[in-house]
Amino acid sequence: MLPKFVSLEEHDRRSRPRLALTYPVRISRPGESRPVETRTEDLTCEGFYCLSERPFSPHEWLECELVIPGDPFGYPSDRDLVLSCMAEVVRVVPQAAGETFGIACRMGNYSLSRKVPERRLELVAQ
Repeated sequence: MLPKFVSLEEHDRRSRPRLALTYPVRISRPGESRPVETRTEDLTCEGFYCLSERPFSPHEWLECELVIPGDPFGYPSDRDLVLSCMAEVVRVVPQAAGETFGIACRMGNYSLSRKVPERRLELVAQ
């Protein structure tokens, strides 16, 4: 099944179509030993949107590992791709409950590899 496009409203400023894809992603401040493990809500060719239990600030740069599953059911596979990049926080949206934050990030300076992150199993199991 192909991913669906997220509809764009007239007041939406995005210049790229968004895909409703939920991929495991780890984000952290550079040098931080405890990353936030979450999933993307949607993706574009320039960035992603995810939910985080930790707040980040607009214009802050984060280290990011996004896993693109090689297995059609999302199980760990030697065909998984890992996109490692620096991502700039462009928008932070506090969620209704106040315990999570929507984080919109613009990706830059990225690389792709087939190396499976050490905690891949925990990301898939959620």
